[in-house]
Amino acid sequence: MNTTPATKSNHATLNKSGPVAVADGTPSLEPIGDAMAQEGAKAASLARDWFARSAESCQHAVESARREAQAMNQRTQAYVREEPVKSVLIAAAAGAAITGLAMLMTRRR
Repeated sequence: MNTTPATKSNHATLNKSGPVAVADGTPSLEPIGDAMAQEGAKAASLARDWFARSAESCQHAVESARREAQAMNQRTQAYVREEPVKSVLIAAAAGAAITGLAMLMTRRR
């Protein structure tokens, strides 16, 4: 049995006191969908802003690490020029220590 008058359409109508209702009186989910879309857009904007700040921060960290590595390289080169014999002995000792550790780790029990 259809209680809807023939003059009413089945399209949604705006109720001035609040939510949109369809002709049969049931509330429409359209306002909820619109609110969710707005909140989704806000979340996307916040995520883009966070990503931009994070990317900028990482870029600064990489630049700082690169500068530090270059400075360390220059200090190492200067030390080798000033102390060539000591540098070779230190390198040989480090190589021997690494080789010894590798042999100990690969030895079967």
